[in-house]
Amino acid sequence: MTEAAQGIKRKESILIVDDDESACKSLSLVFGKKGYQVESAATGREAIEKARAKFFNAALLDIRLPDMEGIELLAPLREVHPDMALIVLTGYASLRTAVRALNDGASAYITKPLNIDEVLPVLGGALEKQRLIREKQHAEEMRTELIQRLKEKNNELQHLLQELRDAQAQLIQSAKMASLGQLVVSIAHEINNPVSFVCSNVSRLQEYSVRLKSFYENCKVLFEKMGKGNSSQPQRLLPALESMEEESEVEFIINDLNALAAETKEGAERVRKVVKSLRNFARTQEERQAVDINDCLQSTILLLHNQIQDRIEIVSSFDHRAHIQGYPNQIKEVFLNLLTNACQAIQDKGKITLETAVGAGRVLVRISDTGKGIPEENLNKIFDPFYTTKQEDQGAGIGLSIVRSIVEGHRGKISVKSQLGQGTIFTLTFPHKTTPHPEVYE
Repeated sequence: MTEAAQGIKRKESILIVDDDESACKSLSLVFGKKGYQVESAATGREAIEKARAKFFNAALLDIRLPDMEGIELLAPLREVHPDMALIVLTGYASLRTAVRALNDGASAYITKPLNIDEVLPVLGGALEKQRLIREKQHAEEMRTELIQRLKEKNNELQHLLQELRDAQAQLIQSAKMASLGQLVVSIAHEINNPVSFVCSNVSRLQEYSVRLKSFYENCKVLFEKMGKGNSSQPQRLLPALESMEEESEVEFIINDLNALAAETKEGAERVRKVVKSLRNFARTQEERQAVDINDCLQSTILLLHNQIQDRIEIVSSFDHRAHIQGYPNQIKEVFLNLLTNACQAIQDKGKITLETAVGAGRVLVRISDTGKGIPEENLNKIFDPFYTTKQEDQGAGIGLSIVRSIVEGHRGKISVKSQLGQGTIFTLTFPHKTTPHPEVYE
């Protein structure tokens, strides 16, 4: 603790700097009766030495000292104790001297001969002023320290917030990969079907290629014979040409080629769409952009095609204005969780209804199913992390928790209604983006 701080707590001490011994004794007696601790110095140098050795709340300085002027003593004393009250005493009063003293750091100015009734109020006022200055400085120091501590705490909170965001991102990605893991069989089947008939069509194309090549070679031989024979040769060779054409099924092959090409193109396009949807869904880095809600729903349905197949009817009613500002893959993660749950809730056959609408500056998304429903006592728990009624191999119970986190991260809301044996309805709302532009995939 500094001497200045110690001086605030103990009885106030006064240093009288004057070469007039009688004046020093008189002031010491008066100040002592008022409870002040008083010391004196006859020269400026002695005053500086005493100030360095001890803290004084105030110093009364005679304007004329043996070794220097009292005004010259202001600076070194202020350097030793910046918060000391300095009062200049002089019998040579003038406005210029007073202004100079105050400009050089004096707290107050008193003229000689001294009037005790004047000295005590001036001293008290100077001490009070310096006390307020010290308190202000102390408050500033406390404020600076508090600001620094707040900055440090803020940095810690920012660091923790970033860690939470990173953990959330990892959790979302883990859940996404878990969802993809559950879709592997479905996606493999979805890709396997078109790949199978593409392979079958390629085999047929190879067979057709061999037969057409054989027909071409035979035709080439006949044409060579026609070139060497007489004018009646073509009529005699025509039956042989027709026989080869019939044997090679040229007409059938020509007609079937278009169908094979169309089927092959359709199968390849189906595979391309599935792979594209899967790649876009698994992508981790993306920028905030315009999101077509309808496109996200349709892409997700494509991934779940094998779970849906002929047992689940998909009914959709889309508003073409359903665009929001956000992250497409996160929105698809929401729909994948909700639609996967809907598919699993439908035991045999059923229906899933997808609706989008725009109104009052909001985009509404409603996903309803005719599944088994959710017990009323569980409705308040389904968004809690790690809560699940499924078997272990069907999820860890973080899907709907992440769904709510993503929806709220897009300034949206999600609610659920369900009735046992009737089905479940999830309703989501987001702020509407009024100037949509198509989503572009890499």
